[in-house]
Amino acid sequence: MSGSHPEAESEPPTVVLQCRGCKNVFGDTLSLTYIDPELKIVSLKDVSACIVESKRKSTSKEGFDSGAVFYKLSCKECDTVVGKKYVDLKQVDALNEDMINSFTFHDSQIATYQVGSLMSSSEKKTKQVQKSSDENVSPNTDLVNANATDISKVKYTIVAMEERIRYLEQKILDQS
Repeated sequence: MSGSHPEAESEPPTVVLQCRGCKNVFGDTLSLTYIDPELKIVSLKDVSACIVESKRKSTSKEGFDSGAVFYKLSCKECDTVVGKKYVDLKQVDALNEDMINSFTFHDSQIATYQVGSLMSSSEKKTKQVQKSSDENVSPNTDLVNANATDISKVKYTIVAMEERIRYLEQKILDQS
């Protein structure tokens, strides 16, 4: 039997992107606009805890993005350059237009972790029922799904905050 998993047919898991140095969370793949496994880059449409150095545009002189015009993207906590915000890719064939005005990170500049399943079994059943009956979806089902999404976002935020608290506590213990 070939290696197929039930998860392969469902939505891909959410991955959180954070600063490799200070572990500050930048965003997650819920705002993914582009990913290229060969180039090891990922672009998000929305990020937090990043500073766009918008006073001066730069032009890449070498590498896969040679000729691209961008702003540097820095971590708000540790001030490390962590990515680029592309504004012009006309001279670059290797990059996708979806990257313009997105926040692009290279694998070497970030750490990632996968968020576990936050959906309860009742939420999964609701989702399965909705898929099996594409017709006649009642407004109440839509409301339930919207609430489930909101709850999942709150759960995600709590998980992210817990990670940051653990990191800070460990940093304090290491300094003692």
